[in-house]
Amino acid sequence: MDVVRTVRLPHHMSSAHVVRRRVGEDLGARGIPPTLTGEVALVLSELVANSVRHASPLADGELEVSWDMTGRGIELRVTDGGGAAGPELRAVGVDDVSGRGLTIVAKLAAAWGVESTALGTTVWALMAGGRRQRNTDRIRLA
Repeated sequence: MDVVRTVRLPHHMSSAHVVRRRVGEDLGARGIPPTLTGEVALVLSELVANSVRHASPLADGELEVSWDMTGRGIELRVTDGGGAAGPELRAVGVDDVSGRGLTIVAKLAAAWGVESTALGTTVWALMAGGRRQRNTDRIRLA
């Protein structure tokens, strides 16, 4: 069942929309239930948007985005050139217009984390459908 899809996208906010559409089409064609497909698309687009807002692009000016269907669920990955600070959950007020991206990721994903790679920094999330643990802790891998 291991099926990896990888796309390179511009380090631009429009890439969040592009990846949301691509992953939705791909998972829908594979028979993944619409609710899970929607959650995967939302989480992946949040990871892309956070990358564009808070990190630098890879050396070629792009991001690397992938999703992988495994026995554990659907693993999502966004790799960029890293930022001044690592991704962190933030407490936001009801009137704040931003800052909820990783809270959404943490609520919908079974797990999420950050790892340093040869390319840069990768933020990943595991979407496990009905087996969701609603984990709000992240895991940092060196």
